[in-house]
Amino acid sequence: MGINVIWQDENGVEKNRVNDPQNRLSLLVLATSLDEFICLRFLDPYGNTYFNQRQIPVLLFELKGVRSTITDSQFQSYYSDQTRQAKKAGWQDAVIKQLESRQGLSMAQPVRDHLDAVIELVKRSLDEVHTYIRFEGD
Repeated sequence: MGINVIWQDENGVEKNRVNDPQNRLSLLVLATSLDEFICLRFLDPYGNTYFNQRQIPVLLFELKGVRSTITDSQFQSYYSDQTRQAKKAGWQDAVIKQLESRQGLSMAQPVRDHLDAVIELVKRSLDEVHTYIRFEGD
């Protein structure tokens, strides 16, 4: 499971969502250094992260900014590192082959497309009183 993005009210009632069944947002979080971002650095692929109305404009700005930096080479490098670590740890050949097969995939455009849907959801939540954006990790 990836990182689903949910727009919800103060009672936790969902207003809308963008699901991440193909782990696009998870891949972005894991393969990108987010330390320079005020909001994005707190995204947790394994937990929940909430943003309130005062944080949402900054979040939106950062999502747009990180979108413009997405490249295939960053994902290829990520999978190459994962493969190297898996080999070093003595993981099963099937897992290593699966990681190796991902190194040649073009992932930038599918991740950008998914991020576009997230950006649209976050835009719609702007200035909506007592609502929040929740990133729901695995």
